[in-house]
Amino acid sequence: DDTFYYISLSYFKPLDWYILSFKSKESVLSSLHLMMRTIIGIGTFVLILTLMFAWLSTDKITKSLTMLSHKAYAISKCNLQDTEELKKITQDLDTTKSDEVGTLTKALVTMSFGIQENMNNLIEINSKQKQIEGELNAAHDIQIGMLPSNDQLPSSDRLDIYTKLIPAKEVGGDLYDFLIYDNSFYFCIGDVSGKGVPASLLMAVCRNLFRTVAGQGLQPSQIVKTINDTMGESNESGMFITLFVGKVDMNTGHLTFCNAGHNPPVMINSQGEASYMELIPNVPAGIFDGFDFEQQEVDTIDGISLFLYTDGLTEAEDEHKNLYNDDRLIEELSQRQNLKAMELVEVISASVKQHVGEAEQSDDLTIMAVRINISKS
Repeated sequence: DDTFYYISLSYFKPLDWYILSFKSKESVLSSLHLMMRTIIGIGTFVLILTLMFAWLSTDKITKSLTMLSHKAYAISKCNLQDTEELKKITQDLDTTKSDEVGTLTKALVTMSFGIQENMNNLIEINSKQKQIEGELNAAHDIQIGMLPSNDQLPSSDRLDIYTKLIPAKEVGGDLYDFLIYDNSFYFCIGDVSGKGVPASLLMAVCRNLFRTVAGQGLQPSQIVKTINDTMGESNESGMFITLFVGKVDMNTGHLTFCNAGHNPPVMINSQGEASYMELIPNVPAGIFDGFDFEQQEVDTIDGISLFLYTDGLTEAEDEHKNLYNDDRLIEELSQRQNLKAMELVEVISASVKQHVGEAEQSDDLTIMAVRINISKS
């Protein structure tokens, strides 16, 4: 009948039979089509269920993330110092879940209160910092007030003196002082090791010691020795101070001086020649007590400009760490014999400022210029 059949042949050994089975192609294909429709139906159903579950899960996660986004925005806009406001924003956040959203929620809440704590600590630190700055500014005013200003210069037609102090911080360790006692002009310049408050305290002590001892008419070496021995008695911090102390006879211009590890002053003679003074290398004051400091003399400095400074000048650095250096100082001071003390100080101060440029000042800077004119009376 022109029908296509599939024939299967198998041998059944117990009965010694051959069994033949016939199945038309149409019936085989109809069974396959039914099986395929069933598989497709089941697959479609499973796919729909999977998509629905995925949509529900994604929607739930999306809503949670959207809520977290709104909460994060609200936290960024709230007053983080207000604990109650922060609690109100985060109170409906569930941090007990162990999934990724729960972990993220817990991290947001922890971060919010952590930021609040850090902000409160920062505010407290800033408050203390402002208080410290206020105290340091007051200390700066006190320190500067302790040193004689140029308005308090000794009154004498024979004496031309000018000073300038520029601390690297609010307070520093540089010092200078001068006074006239028994027709002798005493002056000193010094640099305490270190910077800041400890250096300023030692500076105040040394300045008072100088004024007290110089007011007794002692020689420069005796003044330095007194300062050294006084510091050595209780110097547990190991700080020291470099000093240059001078005494000028206002009648003759005779200079007696003692150097304690300080930078050599520059002398500018009437011909404009600038040169460093030859100094005995005494140790700085405060290193150890009992040291005998040697004293030196110059017959007269009449008509000679004496330029004194701390190492904050020659060691001033520009943006590339280049030093101002000793040679440049001599070059700048040469042929300046006709300048008054104030002009000399301002010229060098401007030169250093130009060299430093935008670089931060690394050390205290003190400049002093002294000129004795015996011919004026």
